[in-house]
Amino acid sequence: MGGAAWAHNLMPSVAVGGMMSTTNDLAKYCIALNQAWKRQRHTSDAETQTLRRKQVFPDVDLLFNPLQAMGVQAMGVDEEANKSHAAGWATCTLPAVIGDIGANPELMKTQMPELGTGSAPVRLVWNQSRYHGTHGFVGLLPEYEAAVIVLSNTTTGDDMPDWVGQLLIQATLGNPYKNNYAFLAATSARNARQKYYELAGKVQQDRQTKGPERGL
Repeated sequence: MGGAAWAHNLMPSVAVGGMMSTTNDLAKYCIALNQAWKRQRHTSDAETQTLRRKQVFPDVDLLFNPLQAMGVQAMGVDEEANKSHAAGWATCTLPAVIGDIGANPELMKTQMPELGTGSAPVRLVWNQSRYHGTHGFVGLLPEYEAAVIVLSNTTTGDDMPDWVGQLLIQATLGNPYKNNYAFLAATSARNARQKYYELAGKVQQDRQTKGPERGL
């Protein structure tokens, strides 16, 4: 009994340790990407500088090129946002509306908020993940040599790491016009619950209460 209780008490620590290890590895990766950006920006070779100008990170260019238009820009609506993606990563110049890879745009009945309003233009490279039981957000600000990493090992009503990640980027940039991410998170979570209620209602409506009798 004592051994079983001891093993059970270790389980939360093991889970937390796994997340800390993953975050640590991601941090090292983000540092390496920002260093690659720095090498690109400070090269003395004019020809190399010209060739690399359209690349995001030259040392790992395979991950990020060719960049393809995404979101409203892909439909020719918004050229100024300059959003594009490759290999799961997306890039844009802030101020811009981000979060395209996550779940929140599907939950917001209005347009997603613009990030970076009032600040000088700055490059953002980000990645979002959403799987069964997990969400994640990684945002790189190469010109600031900064990165934001938000991981969640549970499924909330909305894409929480997206909102937290945008909040941290907003704080890093010191945006004069700040978005109320607590309100936005509450709105998207409420809309997510409404979707579940609607689904439950449809299931109940189509439910057959009287069917053919079958032997057990």
